[in-house]
Amino acid sequence: MSSASGERCEVCGEDLVAPSNGRRTGRPARYCSSACRQRAYRMRPKDPGPALDGPPAPLKEPVLPAPLDSFVGRERDLAELDSLLRKHRLVTLLGPGGAGKTRLSVELGTRVRDRFPGGVYLVELASLTDPALIARTVADTLGAGEEIGRPVVETLADAVSRQPALLVLDNCEHLVVAAARLTAELLRRSAALTVVVTSRESLELPGEVVFRVGELTLPANAVHAVDLLSSDAVRLFVERASANSPDFELTDDNAAHVAAICAELDGLPLAIELAARRVRLLGVAEIRSRLADRFQLLTSGPRTAARRHRDLRTTIEWSYELLDPVEQVVFRSLSVLVGGFNMDTAAAVSDVDDVLEPLSALESRSLVVAGRADGRFRQLESIRLYGFDQLRAAGEEDETYDRLAEYLLALAEPIVGDGMLHCYEELAPLDAERTNLLALLDWAAQHGDDRHLALATALGRVWRHHGYVSDGSAMLLSAIDTAGRDHPVRWAALTVAAGLVIAGGDYPLAVELASEAVRLCEVAGHPVRLVKALSILAAVYVTSGMHDAGREVAQRALDQAPRLTNPLDLSVCLHNQAYYLLLAGQVEQATELMDRCLPLYRAHSPHPLPSEWLHTAGVLALARDDVDAADTHLRESLERFVTTVGADSLPVTAVESFDGLAIVAVRQGLYVRAVRLDTIADVARHDRKLGREASVESKRDATLAVARGGLTPEEVRRAEYDGMALARRGAVEYAISDTWPEREGSLSPLSDQEISVARMVAAGHTNRQIASRLRLTERAVESRLRDIRTTLGLRTRAQLAAWSAQHLDEP
Repeated sequence: MSSASGERCEVCGEDLVAPSNGRRTGRPARYCSSACRQRAYRMRPKDPGPALDGPPAPLKEPVLPAPLDSFVGRERDLAELDSLLRKHRLVTLLGPGGAGKTRLSVELGTRVRDRFPGGVYLVELASLTDPALIARTVADTLGAGEEIGRPVVETLADAVSRQPALLVLDNCEHLVVAAARLTAELLRRSAALTVVVTSRESLELPGEVVFRVGELTLPANAVHAVDLLSSDAVRLFVERASANSPDFELTDDNAAHVAAICAELDGLPLAIELAARRVRLLGVAEIRSRLADRFQLLTSGPRTAARRHRDLRTTIEWSYELLDPVEQVVFRSLSVLVGGFNMDTAAAVSDVDDVLEPLSALESRSLVVAGRADGRFRQLESIRLYGFDQLRAAGEEDETYDRLAEYLLALAEPIVGDGMLHCYEELAPLDAERTNLLALLDWAAQHGDDRHLALATALGRVWRHHGYVSDGSAMLLSAIDTAGRDHPVRWAALTVAAGLVIAGGDYPLAVELASEAVRLCEVAGHPVRLVKALSILAAVYVTSGMHDAGREVAQRALDQAPRLTNPLDLSVCLHNQAYYLLLAGQVEQATELMDRCLPLYRAHSPHPLPSEWLHTAGVLALARDDVDAADTHLRESLERFVTTVGADSLPVTAVESFDGLAIVAVRQGLYVRAVRLDTIADVARHDRKLGREASVESKRDATLAVARGGLTPEEVRRAEYDGMALARRGAVEYAISDTWPEREGSLSPLSDQEISVARMVAAGHTNRQIASRLRLTERAVESRLRDIRTTLGLRTRAQLAAWSAQHLDEP
């Protein structure tokens, strides 16, 4: 029987057992077992070789994966990340699946490698499923040897403390808790370490700086190939498409399709690359037409890519499966909100008790994107479509749309119900949801929902505010016909439709619609409804030049005033009739009504005076020849638009304020400003097919004739050109401040390249010569010339040459 020898194992410290015969053979025993012998072998110190001067070498020669394709775009992101790494030790690249976080982190590591003599190490965690193995995986990547009886994290901390090193932990979202613990421990133990994390969810650690990896830059209203290449998304598509189909080239013929593909895919790199791989088989027009079924289209990534990066659906599914059941319910419900949403809208469509925590979880996992200033959220379209597929699969589509309908109709109560709209602020919540309202309208129409007419009426009123009168009237008139004559909100639909139709200048139809609305409201006997209908009818008569009829209807509305119990309803009634009576020439009565309504509104409304009311005050001041007061009120009307609307186009009232300010400028002797403002108003009316009230039109013609007569023909042309340039860029700011750019003529309605083309036409160059000089195809030059003539309202090349000589300096 063997006994203790009095010696211990050099590895584990256990007593060594002496031979039973008490005799030793060979070398003395050092280990108690073969296992300890093998551990000792692994732990043996490596031969350091000859001593070298300088800092110690990295643990293991860092090898960042060498990309097989080029890195496109994100130069601004890389510059910002470089700056962040100089100031912070933990930076998390946060973004949805397919945003290009891994590719960006590798490019970043490559560019900053010289700043980290201890090495730049990429640890790929996507395939790891056991959180307990993260430290071991990191150690293997760094080549840190195992030390018996010592925690791996201590070994790692010592290893990365030798000199500055950068550790990139890639794809942490499914192991976020374990990754956070390891990162915190390593950073605490090693001041020389910097960590970059890529994840769909942040680590939530002290000192963590989150860098959101957003979409690639998208094309901004460009239609020509050379202009589109300023977009990173387009450049990525073109590069990847050319790699898969060498004969592919971005041209003016396919530019619109490429731009639309990139925009519809939200600039998401993975989706764009998958779409580009289809070019060889389908072509860009066919790819664009199939994006509605993108999860069937975008399925052929590189064979070497991880499975979740070979298929767009799988990429999003990876994130969806990490959600808990309540978060999945909210995620599915949000998919009906095609136009983004705020917290209230999210709560309205989600069948959960409290939406705050689930929504916060979705935002932290990059499944929704929070707006920076407007308090709204949005989803990338691919993510939303995946959620909608899940909504349908769960059988929750109809009930979710039903909740959305109830919520939006509650916002629309002042339009379709017994209330009255007092100011834009009361319309703003519904206005913010106008894209969702349009999608809901399609659902209601497909399902024959009785609420379709009320929803169409609400959308029509929102569109009227923004001047979309042609589309709005066509949509609403169709809904009225479909709903039938006995629909309970027909009166409201007719009222809003009349307002849209008159803004477009169809006075006979507007009279017909408004008159029927009045008849229905008289039968119902509801005073607020009747006042709204009478107000529209008065507007129709006055704007069509039927002033006597307009005055009579306005008085009928005023006769209802004693029945209005809400002071704000009364103030709106008084204001509206004041405006109509003013247009009908009743200046004294209009002044009396404004003197009554303004104090009433200020006393009972928490909001500032509406821009419409300031416009009325301005026009009234003009009628009294108080030019200074008119100037002040009309500018304030536009200021209200700038500060409270923030919409994508000027409301009708703003266009009318430009008309008024043009007349003010003539009265002030500012003829150039008058022509500029009048041109701005003309462009806005032309673009959106807006009419102009008859008496205002005649007054405007007479007044502007004075301005044009006070200028030379060249000065008139120059002022009109300036107005065209400002019409879509900076019009409101110019009208308010009267500040023109420092260099006269620095604004142009043409792009820089179009200006070059126009100059060369004036110099007598042919299309072929222009194409050669600008490195374009002749077809591209022809396209530019068509665009230029359309913008400037010119028909011939000779007219363009003459215009260029007058308006463009030599380069």
